[in-house]
Amino acid sequence: MRIAIYLLLLTLIFSCSSADNKESNQEKNKASNSTVNSVDTDDQTKKEIIIPIDTVQTEIAYYLAGLKPPFPTRNPIFNAGNWNVYAQKLTKKWLEMKRKRQNDLEAWGASELSCMIEDSLALFYPFSGPDFLHANSFYPTAKEYIMMALEPVNEIPNLAEMDDQERDKYIDLLNNGLRDVIGKSYFITTHMMEDLDEEKNTGVLPVFYIFLARSGNDIVSVNPIEVDETGQIYKHDSLSYEKNQAVEIKYKSRADNSLKRIVYFSRSISDADLKNEHPNFKKYLSTGLPNKMNGFVKAASYLMHYQGFSEIRNSLLSHSEVIFQDDTGIPLKYIDQEKWGIQLYGAYTRPIKNFSDKMYQPDLLELYKSSPKEEIKEIPFSLGYHVVGDKIQNHQLIYRK
Repeated sequence: MRIAIYLLLLTLIFSCSSADNKESNQEKNKASNSTVNSVDTDDQTKKEIIIPIDTVQTEIAYYLAGLKPPFPTRNPIFNAGNWNVYAQKLTKKWLEMKRKRQNDLEAWGASELSCMIEDSLALFYPFSGPDFLHANSFYPTAKEYIMMALEPVNEIPNLAEMDDQERDKYIDLLNNGLRDVIGKSYFITTHMMEDLDEEKNTGVLPVFYIFLARSGNDIVSVNPIEVDETGQIYKHDSLSYEKNQAVEIKYKSRADNSLKRIVYFSRSISDADLKNEHPNFKKYLSTGLPNKMNGFVKAASYLMHYQGFSEIRNSLLSHSEVIFQDDTGIPLKYIDQEKWGIQLYGAYTRPIKNFSDKMYQPDLLELYKSSPKEEIKEIPFSLGYHVVGDKIQNHQLIYRK
């Protein structure tokens, strides 16, 4: 009897132990599975999102930029006509520009400008032309570039359907159209309107394409856009429609796969034209823009000095957190120094001879004179009109207090 009870007790003990071990193993397995699932989830979140590119438009961009695309191509236009000569000339000019100006500009932007701005904000660049070159050099981490000028958009012609002579003429026009921005750091409006007109079938798109490809980007999509009566952007059905031309270019950087976009509007932004010709765009400048942006102005023909450009001037001040500009931008008299701080760069001098002395700002000169010399910083690169004038350049970084 005692033996029977003893055996029963041993059975119960081993049964409980087995159950405990089973339960323990189940908990371990559960924990293990949880860990595996967690790892799997983490792996999934860490997986790189592949953004498909438009290989046709990217290939065109590389062709216009004088570069072979970063993927295999059988497109015969890369070996036809004078493209190799064009590519060599453009590459030579590009490398010279980088050596003389752009490398120092980019280094300054990374060390000086980036410390003063929230670099993830959209960039607002009025009177820009297709100058993605300097927008991207100063603000490489911006996710959006909002640009506007008079130069038309127009569609890029079908290069494959052109004969060699037609293509050579087209790329020669583009090469000529880049002469000012590469050589002087800015577009000359009269040259641009002559080089990028509708009869020559050019416009700003090929210039954007060249700068995008040369700065290490692939094109994702290109869409015509417009602004509705509420000031919101919508997709249009044609790049070459009358009066209101605008385009959205989505692209991604090959360096980090990040998706970005350029929004470019071709139109006059004087007060009179905004009121009479572009009321929807006037609404966009008031309510359609992001609330917080970085502002950039250079070589802007001193247009915001005129009373007739108050809408764009006020829009830039209303939506910008920081504005980097030269003396062609917003005059000092319109900047409330109770609300804005000003970091001065370079030295102030009169506008170059192409512009009236009416654009001269005695109050800005006095600000330079009265500021301690050690607080006025130098600019280690050439930029803007004074490059070809007296070579005394000035810039201001205007920031909200």
